[in-house]
Amino acid sequence: MYNIGTLIGKRTKEKHITLQNVYNFLLLLIKNTKIAELPKEKILNITLTYFNCIKELLPVEWSDYKQYRLTHIVCLNAFAIAGNKIIPSNYNFVSNQLNIKEVNKGMSSIKIFDWSSEGTLKYLKGASGSKLLAEDIIASVEK
Repeated sequence: MYNIGTLIGKRTKEKHITLQNVYNFLLLLIKNTKIAELPKEKILNITLTYFNCIKELLPVEWSDYKQYRLTHIVCLNAFAIAGNKIIPSNYNFVSNQLNIKEVNKGMSSIKIFDWSSEGTLKYLKGASGSKLLAEDIIASVEK
């Protein structure tokens, strides 16, 4: 998120995610989960770990905003909605640790999606598009 985000809210070609977008991702990620009860620093760390997992799985798609939809708001919201189901099932509340190996293993299935800007994701728009994509992501992770 560091390289593609802007703190001041002014979007550019390189920095197209605002602080408000990140805040919304966080809300979607922790909504109605026990994760929301954790300290803010822990929630932020879990969020960064989760999105870094996605970035490491698909580095080319992550860094190319023009050719791929992976870092478009609709897709990032979908990942946050999917993370709302994925993270709590892979978080050990006794040791306060996220099982990153299981998250990586499950998330490796997102490589099958066509993230290109001209693919099927081209027509996904808004909250309903994010929810549809999130359902597909969750289904692929659960396989």
